[in-house]
Amino acid sequence: MRSTTSPGPTSHTGPVRYVGVRDATGSHVWVERDGTRSAIATDDERAMPLAWSLTGPGASTLAWLVLRDATGSPALAGRFYRRMTFDVIARLPAQRFEMTGEDVLRWLEGLDG
Repeated sequence: MRSTTSPGPTSHTGPVRYVGVRDATGSHVWVERDGTRSAIATDDERAMPLAWSLTGPGASTLAWLVLRDATGSPALAGRFYRRMTFDVIARLPAQRFEMTGEDVLRWLEGLDG
């Protein structure tokens, strides 16, 4: 699998997978799309470290980034990231997680509004 720096959220036609790993150097989150792995796109290189298996700013940021990437919509990400933080991100395993774009869209479809 090729690794690149992320170009940011884009429209995609193939399966998308989000992978998070914690190791001795920190927390890392990648997007795998069309045979390419890239770091999830952030808006600011100085952004706080991403986090999961808990709540807080790093987990909320991860929820927003995943929602924006999966939907292509900053507006949808802004509307639902807090809920995703508690419903999904806080419940992910601490050391490693995998989640597909389909998982994200199914979660959104299951919301009451």
